[in-house]
Amino acid sequence: MIRAPRSLGVVRPHWCTEHLCGRVSRPPVMSLFVTFYKMNVMKKDILPQQLRAARALIDWTREDLASASGLTVRTLARIESSQTIPRQTTLEALAKALEEAGIEFISENGGGPGVRLSRRLDGK
Repeated sequence: MIRAPRSLGVVRPHWCTEHLCGRVSRPPVMSLFVTFYKMNVMKKDILPQQLRAARALIDWTREDLASASGLTVRTLARIESSQTIPRQTTLEALAKALEEAGIEFISENGGGPGVRLSRRLDGK
């Protein structure tokens, strides 16, 4: 078997063009594309810079965000320093914690991705 990079999280089988029986087979290309699409296009992308900026906007430490999202401080540090690519569930936990604290993630819309406060923190 040929393994895809760990960041993709999929295992692609090695397909021969000819089996021992002499018949030619075709790989299930469509299923590989669907798997890749679901894993990489449909997920919510949050950049490490967005995480750091979001924490700064609401004046949270890594410890604050880790406890609000259920992650460890070390995991958060690795994500923010781009040492690891987080899983989808990890990104969702981070997004949920920050959005509940008043952060809105801005997708790339010509001006680049970013963050902003969706509501004022002082209640005015």
